Amino acid sequence: MFKEPIYRLKVLENEAMGYQLLRVEAEDADLNNKITYKWGDIVPEQLKKLVTLDERTGSVNLSSSLDFEILQEFKLSIVASDNGHPPLLSEVVVEVEVLDVNDNAPKFQKSLYESEVVENSEVGSRIVQVAVVLHKYHTCTQLDW
Repeated sequence: MFKEPIYRLKVLENEAMGYQLLRVEAEDADLNNKITYKWGDIVPEQLKKLVTLDERTGSVNLSSSLDFEILQEFKLSIVASDNGHPPLLSEVVVEVEVLDVNDNAPKFQKSLYESEVVENSEVGSRIVQVAVVLHKYHTCTQLDW
C-alpha cells in the first residue's frame, strides 16, 4: 500500500536532467518483504522518455528536459508489488504540473524602426510605433507602445 493515495507535484520547466521529481513509497506488512516499482498502464511511451523510475527505490527522475510551451502537465501511474506468492499489487497516480519559466524573450516585429521628427513637433507627439511579439503556448501576443 502506498503511503499517499495520490501524489501531486509541481516542477519548473528548467530543472536539470537527473532532477528527482519525487520518491514514492509503498509499505508491506510482511516481514523481510522486498517491494519493486514499475510503470502502470497509463504511462505513454513518450512520457517514459521524460522520466525514469528506479524499480528498487521508487525514485522518479527527469531523464530529459521539460518545455512548458509543449507540455504543461502529465500523469503517471506507478505499481508497487511485493515478492509474495502470489504477489500483491498497489497502484498510485502521480500528477505533475510543469511551471513556466520566463525563457522566451519578446521579439520586435521589425529589426529596424525609422522615423522623422519635425523640429517644431509638440511635446507628446507620436514619433514611432513599435510592436513586440511575445510567444506563449505557441500563440503570439502583440503589444504596441
